[in-house]
Amino acid sequence: GVLTAVMAIIAYLQMIAVTCTDDLNLEAICGAGITGVFAGATGIAQSATGVYLVCDVGQRPVLRDLLTHSLEGTNATYGRRLVEERRMTELKSRHGTPAGVWKELGFDLDDPDASWRSRFRAQVPRDENLQNFV
Repeated sequence: GVLTAVMAIIAYLQMIAVTCTDDLNLEAICGAGITGVFAGATGIAQSATGVYLVCDVGQRPVLRDLLTHSLEGTNATYGRRLVEERRMTELKSRHGTPAGVWKELGFDLDDPDASWRSRFRAQVPRDENLQNFV
């Protein structure tokens, strides 16, 4: 959040001191590098907090059920796929494999002579066309 942004601004300002002047300022380059490392570390810490909340706290049964039921009937999943699990279970039981889903969509992956395959075959250029290209 704020600490990451402040560190990034400091690093940018130090790099401005290097790139916008005619002198080589090694202290500003070194300072920008060190500040950049700290900015990255604060960003990692911020992301780690989010991962902990989503993967540990958010997966506890009570909270998971609360999130699932509060999102039912809405399109606002906030990046979560809790509501989608039931649909995936139903799709898996109806089709069995991903190939079954493609078959229902009109793309039989097990049929080597399927009509859709001819549309996606690579066109190999003839030698004279290749020579003209080069």
